[in-house]
Amino acid sequence: MDQAITKRNIRRLRFILLGIFFIEVLFLLQVERVRLIEGAHELVVISYALHFILALLSIGLFTFLFLKRHQPLEENQTIQRLPLWTVFTFLILVGVISMFDQLSHGHITLFTVHLLAFGLLIFVKPYWNFLVYSTPYLLFMIGVFLFQENTDILVTHVINATIIYIGVLFTSTVFYQTLTRELSYTY
Repeated sequence: MDQAITKRNIRRLRFILLGIFFIEVLFLLQVERVRLIEGAHELVVISYALHFILALLSIGLFTFLFLKRHQPLEENQTIQRLPLWTVFTFLILVGVISMFDQLSHGHITLFTVHLLAFGLLIFVKPYWNFLVYSTPYLLFMIGVFLFQENTDILVTHVINATIIYIGVLFTSTVFYQTLTRELSYTY
């Protein structure tokens, strides 16, 4: 049953990674490039570099998974663990980017969209989902508290991000349990 879940996660992860790559390239060319030229804030170069790393990492992992798509999972422990580590790594990375975003436009969209996408599309075993989603969420919250100077925006971000985080924890648990019940009838 674990192999079937991993296969679904890898198939879904390939599409998510490809989507992230195209969105990041567009974002780098349309938004970050302009902010870099204008010098929107002192950390704009770091923000640009992190978006660039996100784009490279997404296309690199997509290519790796695409090339390994016919290899049996039993033979490769790295591929079996890749969905979980990818979700964790990407959420940490977008959490850090969103921290820096507080210095210019103060949006949390990047983090919340990735949290929703991974939380709703990748099946993570309960208890592991708590670790995988909570660590990036806590890092993101620390960054928002450190970098967001407007109290009203800060409160709004905390409320919105917390609601989405709790929703992702709940739905990812329900989705995983539903899938395991469905697969138990198959196997």
